[in-house]
Amino acid sequence: MKATYSLIASAFLWFSSTPTGAQDLVSTLNRVDQTHLDSLAALAARKIRQAKLAEKEPKVLVMDFFRNSPGESSQLGTLLADRFSESLASYSPGNQILDRKVLKDFLFENWTTLDDLKSNEICLAVARELGATGAILGTLAENNGHITLTLHPVGFGPLEKEDDIFAWRDRTVSFPTSEELHTARYQPGPNLLPQSRPTPRGAWSF
Repeated sequence: MKATYSLIASAFLWFSSTPTGAQDLVSTLNRVDQTHLDSLAALAARKIRQAKLAEKEPKVLVMDFFRNSPGESSQLGTLLADRFSESLASYSPGNQILDRKVLKDFLFENWTTLDDLKSNEICLAVARELGATGAILGTLAENNGHITLTLHPVGFGPLEKEDDIFAWRDRTVSFPTSEELHTARYQPGPNLLPQSRPTPRGAWSF
């Protein structure tokens, strides 16, 4: 009973609270031109609709945006992924954008973290376990006073042609960096591991 209460309490805290540091980060991002992120989301939605997929209504899951490569989580990456997913949903008639809460629930129930998602293949396998046709990943680089988000869509076509749905220059958007954004890029993403380990429902091994 205590273990169950701990799981519920931890989940409530993760999904409903916003620490002061996160609030400051949100304020900083609100000063960044949101239209850049919206434009990237609109382009991604159009490219997915144009891909030759078997499903009439493809299901898309936005994974976290990692610092350099899959498995390197960051507070900034999680927040940007949340925002991008919301924006993508608004530009996606004909596509179904899965609520990112399903990813958080999956990690919680399977006793794992964002840092365990160490490859595009693992991310795609998780996304498809959750019912998605494909997934959108992203990486965050920092150069010359800007943080650049580069999208990495997976699962939307044959492996040898997946890069075709996005020209490289169309995958990226840049934000002027700041002390808050720089710090958040190096802060680990949310980690929700209960105090006592539950029995995983799935057979996932990372």
